[in-house]
Amino acid sequence: MNLASDYIEALDGALQGATRALIQELEAQGHRNTGRLAASFVVDIRFEGAKIVGEVSGLDYLDYVNRRTNHTRVAGAQVAGLYQWWKSKGLDDKQARSAAFAVAVNQVKYGSPTPGAFRFSSNGKRTGAVEAAFSDVLTDIGNVLSAAVATSISANFTPQLNRSIKNS
Repeated sequence: MNLASDYIEALDGALQGATRALIQELEAQGHRNTGRLAASFVVDIRFEGAKIVGEVSGLDYLDYVNRRTNHTRVAGAQVAGLYQWWKSKGLDDKQARSAAFAVAVNQVKYGSPTPGAFRFSSNGKRTGAVEAAFSDVLTDIGNVLSAAVATSISANFTPQLNRSIKNS
């Protein structure tokens, strides 16, 4: 092992852990309709020049789910998305269209999430999942990386140093 591979392994472990925490937070907030969002998360670690970059990505609508939004008018795309959601819940076309429009009107009136959306949450929250899941990730990465560096030094440098001292 070397320090770079130890760092990559530690970064990957920390980001995988934060991603698991994000999925748990999303489920606690009630965002678990189809499971597509949770299944879409990918951890990518790559070199960019001399830097090692770690990134977690997923479906684009995570941004919408994660933050509170205020709507100024009912939009066609908004109704279309809500219609698909209601269809996935088993409503027929007419019921889904009616429910989608009713939710869209409430989103304009109250913002999103609507007050009624909180009944799906087990932790009383409907936004801020990314911040909640990744709030400790920097500390976690620091702890994991410190341990990885210490292990790497012990495994790679200490034996060499001991041989050098012994041969002196």
